[in-house]
Amino acid sequence: MGKIIEGYEKNNVRLKKAIRTVLISFIVILIMLLVVGIVVRIQKMVLLPIKEVRVYGTGYIKNSEILNAINLDAYRSILSFSKKRAKASILQDKRITGIEIAKVYPDTLRIYIAEKEEKITLNVNDRLYRLSADGIVLTEADRQVELTDPLITLNSNSDDINIGSPVDNFMVRNIMVSINKLEKEYPDFYENIKDITVTAGGVYIQFKMNNYKIYLGKDVTIEKLKKLRVLFAVLESKSGGLNGREGVMEIDMSFSHAAVRGGEIEYELQ
Repeated sequence: MGKIIEGYEKNNVRLKKAIRTVLISFIVILIMLLVVGIVVRIQKMVLLPIKEVRVYGTGYIKNSEILNAINLDAYRSILSFSKKRAKASILQDKRITGIEIAKVYPDTLRIYIAEKEEKITLNVNDRLYRLSADGIVLTEADRQVELTDPLITLNSNSDDINIGSPVDNFMVRNIMVSINKLEKEYPDFYENIKDITVTAGGVYIQFKMNNYKIYLGKDVTIEKLKKLRVLFAVLESKSGGLNGREGVMEIDMSFSHAAVRGGEIEYELQ
């Protein structure tokens, strides 16, 4: 009888130890889960989160493009937000010339953008694009808007036009360089340019002040445009005025001299 009782007590002790081990393991696992949950919550908690971003100075650039550039997420704290990295990211857009970012505590960012000036309009397949002086495609233009700047029409085969990228056409780039120089030296003459058309056969230019058909040849240089300006002055003195003349006068600037034909006038300018 005594052996039976002794065996029972030993089994009971073993059972209690097993139960105690299971309980301790369960408690340890539960504590670990609680700790992990607390750590995750702490990680999600952000001190002074950014709740508002205000963008100033944008015209043709959308505010959403600026926000996408800085990759702002809902958990970003204004304390950890890096203005230097944000500026570098935004300035990758070639349409932007300058940027300033200000932190307004406790939860606001102010972003000031300086865009490149719209200078020239490019017409490609009846779609209008606004270009900067250095040939960056800034935005697509509304055809209903009256144009005051020179229009460059590209009639030859052209590469795709991508917003924010340079125009990938060497003739258009050469024209941009030449008329930019012309604007600085002779702004009145520049403002009279109506349209410059690029074709497979060469470049034609039209002015607001007359209906001359002017062929510039296969290239456009500032020297040719200056010579054309002098030619206009000569024709003005010889024919009694450019306006009001009947018929179309043709001017060929493709050679070393300028050839003029039309009506009763036939003239060459060396």
